[in-house]
Amino acid sequence: MKLARFSLCWLSAFSTVALCAQTPTNAPEDEDIYELSPFTVDASGDVGYYASETLAGTRIRSDLKDLATSISVVTEDFMADTNSVNIADVLLFQANSEVSGLSGNFSGSQGVTPGDPIGELARDNNSGGVTRLRGLAEADLTREFFKTQIPFDAYNTSRIEVQRGANAALFGLGSAAGIVNNSLIKAEMAGNFGNARLKVDQYGSTREEFRYNVEAIEDVLAVRVALLADNANYEQEEAYDDQHRVFLTTTIHPFGDQTFTVRASGEWGKRDASPPRTMPPADLISGYYALRDAGLPIFNDALEAGTWYSQSGGIYPELNQPNNRWVYPMLGGADGPTVFWLDPNSSEPDPLGARTIQYANELGSSAAYSTTHRMMLSLRNYNNSISLSGAYPDTGEPIAVAGSGAMWDTRTDRQITDRSIFDYRKHLLDGGLSTDFARFEDYIVEVEKLFWDNRLGLNYAYHHESFREGQLNQLRGDPGGESIMIDFNPYLGTTESSLGGEVRVNPNYGGVAVASRAENSISRNERESHRLTAFLSLEANQVLDDGSLWERLLGNVDLTGLYQTRDSNYYLIYTRDTTSPDDIYEQLLGDDPETSFHTKTFYLGQYHALDYSGRSSGVNLLDFDSAEDLKGLNIQPINSGQTVPDQLTFSMLNLTTQSYEDVMLTLYQATDNGGYPATYSGTKGIETIDSYVLNGTWHLLDDIAVFQYAWRRDEWNSSTMSAPQVIYPNGNPGRSDLHDPDFLAGPEYDSTLEKEFENRNWGIVLHTPHFIERHMPAGLNLSLHYGKGQNYQPGGGGLDAIGDSIPNASGETEEWGFTVSGLDNKISARVNFFETGVYNGSFYTDAVAAPQSIMRNLAYQLDNPANIAQGYTAADVQAVLPSDAVIALHGVEFDWDTPDNTTTNPNPNRSATQDFVSEGVEIEILLNPIRKWTTLLKISRQETTTDNTAPVLRRWYNDFVVPNWIESDFAQHYVMDDTSGITLAKYTQDLMGTPLLLAAAQDGYPTVEQREWRYVVTSKYRFEDIFERFHIDGLEIGGTYRYEDEAGIGFPAMIDEETGSVAPDIEHPYMAPSMNFFDVFVNVDTQIGGLETTFQVYVSDLTNHDGLVPIHANPDETYTYRILEGRVISFTASVRF
Repeated sequence: MKLARFSLCWLSAFSTVALCAQTPTNAPEDEDIYELSPFTVDASGDVGYYASETLAGTRIRSDLKDLATSISVVTEDFMADTNSVNIADVLLFQANSEVSGLSGNFSGSQGVTPGDPIGELARDNNSGGVTRLRGLAEADLTREFFKTQIPFDAYNTSRIEVQRGANAALFGLGSAAGIVNNSLIKAEMAGNFGNARLKVDQYGSTREEFRYNVEAIEDVLAVRVALLADNANYEQEEAYDDQHRVFLTTTIHPFGDQTFTVRASGEWGKRDASPPRTMPPADLISGYYALRDAGLPIFNDALEAGTWYSQSGGIYPELNQPNNRWVYPMLGGADGPTVFWLDPNSSEPDPLGARTIQYANELGSSAAYSTTHRMMLSLRNYNNSISLSGAYPDTGEPIAVAGSGAMWDTRTDRQITDRSIFDYRKHLLDGGLSTDFARFEDYIVEVEKLFWDNRLGLNYAYHHESFREGQLNQLRGDPGGESIMIDFNPYLGTTESSLGGEVRVNPNYGGVAVASRAENSISRNERESHRLTAFLSLEANQVLDDGSLWERLLGNVDLTGLYQTRDSNYYLIYTRDTTSPDDIYEQLLGDDPETSFHTKTFYLGQYHALDYSGRSSGVNLLDFDSAEDLKGLNIQPINSGQTVPDQLTFSMLNLTTQSYEDVMLTLYQATDNGGYPATYSGTKGIETIDSYVLNGTWHLLDDIAVFQYAWRRDEWNSSTMSAPQVIYPNGNPGRSDLHDPDFLAGPEYDSTLEKEFENRNWGIVLHTPHFIERHMPAGLNLSLHYGKGQNYQPGGGGLDAIGDSIPNASGETEEWGFTVSGLDNKISARVNFFETGVYNGSFYTDAVAAPQSIMRNLAYQLDNPANIAQGYTAADVQAVLPSDAVIALHGVEFDWDTPDNTTTNPNPNRSATQDFVSEGVEIEILLNPIRKWTTLLKISRQETTTDNTAPVLRRWYNDFVVPNWIESDFAQHYVMDDTSGITLAKYTQDLMGTPLLLAAAQDGYPTVEQREWRYVVTSKYRFEDIFERFHIDGLEIGGTYRYEDEAGIGFPAMIDEETGSVAPDIEHPYMAPSMNFFDVFVNVDTQIGGLETTFQVYVSDLTNHDGLVPIHANPDETYTYRILEGRVISFTASVRF
């Protein structure tokens, strides 16, 4: 639905209507006392920061003090005081909880897909950020305990519950880290009331909320509406995050009592954003000067550059390294058209630019980069250069520990950290061109019937959610995409003298630019669930004398049964901006069946020249003496008007005429034409889960002991399918065919693949016996708790190194501790120790995919002159191949007649495993020493270590890879590269052995970016009487202090004395510093026009952490950094009516 933006005037109109409606006849003279349903928790019962009840333990209302699981309840008051409006805000203040983003407390890089830049996963997350509980994994997000993707927001939230660790009573299949549940506001039989809220901040953000509750028919029908218009701005001027949402809920008691209840809610929302970047851009500028002085030439044309690229010794000749260790083809390759914006101040693309098409007639089908290839070049990723060459690009000096290049994180690069060069705090590099969007709707219906004085009840709940989202990232598709590069190409790679064409001068020669390829994703998820819950409460006093010994000993038993069905389906496409394949075929390639070409032929590149100080007056960066001269360059972001047009004329090579021609090409992006033909990967999936739960809670020994046990069975099945590739007239495969009839029909279930999982959960709580409690001061009570839980993660673990199925990942948790409460409700303290594990978790290392490259290259290099001279034949290669199952796992199709035609299409489910075990403690203390003073203290410790990394892969490596691909005579002599002469043994060691050993060597050490200790203190004091003369009913002054321990972010390299191999020195980790944050707030309560009004001034990060935080350390202690948000001042006005 289309959501109109509402304003303060609109809210004021609602407020006026609401005020007029508040007449005495609308409010009952006597308050009715309602007994709450066991299926609900009324957030109005929360007092300040204190909550006593939850559904998160057993699915029916339970006292938190009676649960042996680790649950934190975040109340509305706490969210209001801490200025929290979403999950990212809330988790900052919770024990052993982490969340990504500018204001987050970690980068979100754990588990990031190899090759993706750290930080993008967090930036593109439409559900509120990447989370991590207990250092283990992301939490599952739920709404009313239904799994959800919809971002949490305070405008329709009554409370948030954070449940840590596996809990079969809540979820049998899901994250072992736990869940974060969003409890929504309900329509209440409490008359007509509402509130409006406006929030603004120093960056021009505006957030408008409105809630209104109407009791339309007394004790029978209530309706409540909530509206949100949130337009967030940031210090990065081009960044924004806009949300518009409508929420409607109703409660119906058809017969005027609470034994039969119908509740329903619906939400419709949209989000459009260009989120702030959390990392400075990569630096592909400063390294140029050292390489220039070491031999990097200026090329006369693209052919000369391509020829030099394939040679060796051009830079630091003494190293005799391939030239491609230091430079890289601009945009990651030399194929496909490129849109050039050569004037940074113009939105119009330059009609000159296109790179050349690679095709077999000229290059040979396996020649990815041959001596006849034409290229524009840029610097190679700094860390990648070190990884490949084993030497520093700045000096040519070998790294300290030979062979440790694999320890450099090639997902990131050396960054521009000098804000005088590019001010990453003030600007988005992409100028706001990269955007996210989400469109969602959600419906929940509950029907509930209570019997037998509320001791027996049935609750049926239905949930449907539709969530469509997209990440349209203009800078993600290439290693240089999030980098600012120096352009040392005097030509444009469109024509060159070897073909008789004019060499076109590059107007941005000596300037700076961003060269990228858009990498986008669009997905649609539909979820539907039916849940039937029944409970029965049996009390001993129903059959025994009330107050008798046996009645007190046997107590009462609450039995709960649950049956739930969950069906979901998703549609996911990954796209790259592309030219029309039909245009390419018709105008350049023809339908010659002998014609073949690289898959990059159609991909559309983007080149954006950037403005900087002195550009207009001719300042050329190539003339600088060194990188020191870059200071004060003041590079500007991409012009936001530089968007890809629908059509553009390119100068491109015609295959038949061998000459360049101007051709008009249609251009497609992710949102065009339903994603076709921009899609290179299309997937559909379905999943169904049937769940059966039995739960019993026994209060016995006069409530001294509470025992809880849950059994759960989940029946799971899923199916996925990928869109086939389009086959073009000459037989070449092309883009994903989203119109294929089978793909349109979607996947079907295979009953033979159905899996069953059983989980158990139990816990016991022992309270202080009453005869002892009577002698303790002020009702002080001590409770002890112990519990164990488990769950599974569905979907299977993929295929291991030998092609066998990996068992499903599982989670287990053990919790124990104590709770102290009393002193007339002045103190409530809970101490919870835990050990939580994730077993058979998915793990990726480059060694997983290495056999694919090794086998493919074994075939490709049969025509290598060095191997021919040694007399090697196909039979020699075949003799060192692994089993058919391994070959099939990596999708290698050998063509022994023409080895160059060998292809690979790996199974996307190949993987390895790793276990995580987290140990620690969570302490929550709520203090109310006097009525006006409240303090909430949370102390948490977590030590999450890895273990049992890639056991099958390591075993296969030792049993097969080492004897065949490293130690054999064949491996010591077979050459795997035309230019470097690297042998199979060295190639395998670098590509597979070193990454595998590095990963395994970290077993037993804490996980990435983990801060062991965290403290959070939130405190406020209320003044009431002393400000009456200023018409102030109350003034609250408060704040929050957050301490974060130092974090391990990397290791030096060393040579292991036992194995002689490179290993991380885990005894001497590199640490990110500890951090301290202060937030302060002032709340002022007053009356304006008879309306209760609250004003709040909130200052987050009072001491202004506007610097950089290291999140990764390379072996030489060079860092990768993330950006912190810094101090933000906001003002909020709330009106209740």
